[in-house]
Amino acid sequence: MNAILRGLTAGAILGAASLVGAGVAGADNTAAESAYDRGDYGRALQLWVPAARGGDAGAQYNIATIYRLGRGRPADPVVAYQWYRRAAEQGHLRAQVNLGRLLLDGSGVKRDAVKAASWFERAAEADYAPGLYFLGRLHELGRGVSGDDHKAAQYYRRAAEQDLTDAAYALARLYRDGRGVARDRAEAIEWYARAAFDGHTEAQFAIGRLYDRGDTVDPDPAQAYFWFAMAARAGHDEARDSRDRLAAILSPEQLETARQLARQWRRGLEQR
Repeated sequence: MNAILRGLTAGAILGAASLVGAGVAGADNTAAESAYDRGDYGRALQLWVPAARGGDAGAQYNIATIYRLGRGRPADPVVAYQWYRRAAEQGHLRAQVNLGRLLLDGSGVKRDAVKAASWFERAAEADYAPGLYFLGRLHELGRGVSGDDHKAAQYYRRAAEQDLTDAAYALARLYRDGRGVARDRAEAIEWYARAAFDGHTEAQFAIGRLYDRGDTVDPDPAQAYFWFAMAARAGHDEARDSRDRLAAILSPEQLETARQLARQWRRGLEQR
């Protein structure tokens, strides 16, 4: 997978759970969604295809997603690209972003970062957070558009202010390094924290390192242990090693404090 796509936690925004069917006749769309949810993808397609052929962008997007993910049939990025394009040309924002992703990855179509950027720009013009994020990534990497960390920071901020965790993490990195913005560790910590509390694994690890090292914040082994533990739960190997290192030196009281933080955090997620 292309490096620009790897590690994207916005999959919840762009993936199968985002199936939409606006415009499909109400009963048919409800039946199609029900079929999809119970794993009867063939029936869902049967119900969505007539609407999609009739120009319904939501049905086109849904069909594209089924083929992209290989639901009930082998994945077919060529067919996915064709249906995403039809929806994207009608202004379907998720389709525009997924079309750009396929173009970046060369999946189902010849790789073309310039065309990908044009689709992200269209989504960004509507202030759609994933479009803003991907356009920021392209500016940061200088792919398909001019390399411009300042523009990247602007796009990341607009997406992060809509609670897109990938964008918050990316913005934190720029503040940490002073790229495109004045270096500001306090601002970096704020954006790391926003991403970390929303479950972004790399942000959790980054916050853990700050508390572990006493970088910009007072050293706090219990806080560091907590964030390393959260990242480790998501499979972050370095975080697991750091958690285990701290567990060997923390006092019983500090460990209990960290575990209380973990319980509170999990309860907070369950109540959302």
